[in-house]
Amino acid sequence: MKGDKTQYVDLGRAFARCGVAFAAVNYRLAPTASVEEQALDVAVAMRWLRVSCRSRKRACSSINCAQRAIRWLTCSPIATI
Repeated sequence: MKGDKTQYVDLGRAFARCGVAFAAVNYRLAPTASVEEQALDVAVAMRWLRVSCRSRKRACSSINCAQRAIRWLTCSPIATI
């Protein structure tokens, strides 16, 4: 996995100033990874976010997705595993 997330630094800081956590997630890309593997990568990241949120005793009643490169994948039902 690779991906330069420096373009999201200011966005993350803006969310933080509003008391909102922000995460920019990497996932394996085609042709190395299948769509299913990409979905799994995102699902694992979403699960980690939920577990991390709870372990820090933060309110995590909802985790919202915004996607750039893959549309349905980041917010797909598989992300609930």
